Amino acid sequence: MMRPCTLCAARRGARIPALVRLDHGELPICVQHRRTLVGFRDEQPRRGRPLGPFGPPTEQSLDATPEILTAVRRRRALRRRRRATIDAAMEAAGQITSGWRNWPRRRGESDAITTRWGGRSELLPRVVEQVIRYPETIALATVFARHPQLLNTPRAATGDPTPMMFLLHAAHYLQHPEPGQLLRRHHPLFRWAGADDLPNWRWRNSSEPDRSIHAALRADNIEPLRLR
Repeated sequence: MMRPCTLCAARRGARIPALVRLDHGELPICVQHRRTLVGFRDEQPRRGRPLGPFGPPTEQSLDATPEILTAVRRRRALRRRRRATIDAAMEAAGQITSGWRNWPRRRGESDAITTRWGGRSELLPRVVEQVIRYPETIALATVFARHPQLLNTPRAATGDPTPMMFLLHAAHYLQHPEPGQLLRRHHPLFRWAGADDLPNWRWRNSSEPDRSIHAALRADNIEPLRLR
């Protein structure tokens, strides 16, 4: 349960405390007024515990993170244009991003996506992780909604897209600043794609598409390759 946007409530003349229930998958934000909503439970201090250094939660402006509002609009557009694939796409994308932070990394190794999320968290303290991750969730959902065959990547059955093709699309739609990071064996996208099972990345000749994609990702350069 959430508190409604105070500006929306004032415009409707609401004078008593109200609660709203969000639909499944709906974010706790007011798109019209570009602000986050406050959860009713978040207002209640736990027994014997203070609310924390930020005090009672308040609505926060999203002006510093316009990519979140852009992602909301993109999801609406996908729902209109890709009705047959959007649900499966959102489910797969949500599973990937929700567990992203939990994937192990070598000591001192950076990850561009978690760094991006950390920057948003600093701008939006106490905002739920789902909101912080949303632009990347929608980016991956767009990959799957537009190219539903990529949902079959982990199975790697005959005729399914290869892991390299999925990684190329993911790097492109995520606008990943360092695409070569996706080739790390412990990277969540690398593991999701089942790429870890491929034997030593050996190809028959230098002109194979997978080899070209691998070289482009490793060089942090995906622009010359055309996406299908």
